[in-house]
Amino acid sequence: MIQSWMEYLAFLSWQDQFVSLKDFKKLIRLETSIHSADDLIKIVSSPETRQYLIDYRKHWWKKAEQDKKECNSTGISYAWPYHQDYPTQLLNMEYPPILLTWRGSPCWKNRFCLSVVGSRHPYQDTLLWMDIHLSQFLNNKTNICLASGGAKGVDQKAHLLCLSGKNPTLCFLPCGIHHYYPSDLKKWLDPVTNAGGAFISVFPPNTLMRKPYFHIRNRVLAFFSHLVFILQAAIKSGTMVTGRYALQAGTNIATIPGSPLHSGYQGNLQLINDGCFMIRDYLDLETLYQSSVLHIDTVNISHK
Repeated sequence: MIQSWMEYLAFLSWQDQFVSLKDFKKLIRLETSIHSADDLIKIVSSPETRQYLIDYRKHWWKKAEQDKKECNSTGISYAWPYHQDYPTQLLNMEYPPILLTWRGSPCWKNRFCLSVVGSRHPYQDTLLWMDIHLSQFLNNKTNICLASGGAKGVDQKAHLLCLSGKNPTLCFLPCGIHHYYPSDLKKWLDPVTNAGGAFISVFPPNTLMRKPYFHIRNRVLAFFSHLVFILQAAIKSGTMVTGRYALQAGTNIATIPGSPLHSGYQGNLQLINDGCFMIRDYLDLETLYQSSVLHIDTVNISHK
């Protein structure tokens, strides 16, 4: 029964109501003492949300039930904070997504998540580096999932190399799971899900893409990842925004060096100057990966 109330609380966030991690912690602690929607009202920490539940006590839970049924009928999986499929690293965010939705498999549960991001208009040298070194790194890896944003350029190249190496890949959308941005991502759905990966969104399923949603998507991607690898970034770019979010998350950031004569590599050089890991070839990436895995294992052991 407790899981049903957790679901109701999570789906409440799709009604533009604020739900915090505190509310889920209270619900977990109280366990079986919640017997009705009126009992749930008492644990909600936001006064505005509490008033909303009082004003619409006969309707809000019906809307939550409708949203839940729509997800189930359209093949959308979902998880909320402290659910077994919810990535624990997202709990480090100040305001983590209350509902994570996806089509595919939750391959992140037992895998190292490497995020690869970069320019929509990459140089040929960047693509060549990916063909030679990123593909070599991905070969024979059985415990990695590669995450990116599905944008044309570096993102789609990374997804493609991952699929070619028979590794699962995660595509994070700046819109609801019923939509695709860019639109050509729709044809990627079967290859991604058949390879054990997933399309992921933190927005209600019918949400259309809006410019501010890229920042939300990039922030979630940065916290979701164990390592953020930036292939090509201008100083003022969405890729650098993801890098700044990764710094906030305490996530390791790596990048390749590029010519200072090319503006598209200025972000790379700035990151290296600021102390991020410099990657020359797949051997450097392998070394960083091994040390990152060791660090994660050490942290997990220390928390037991």
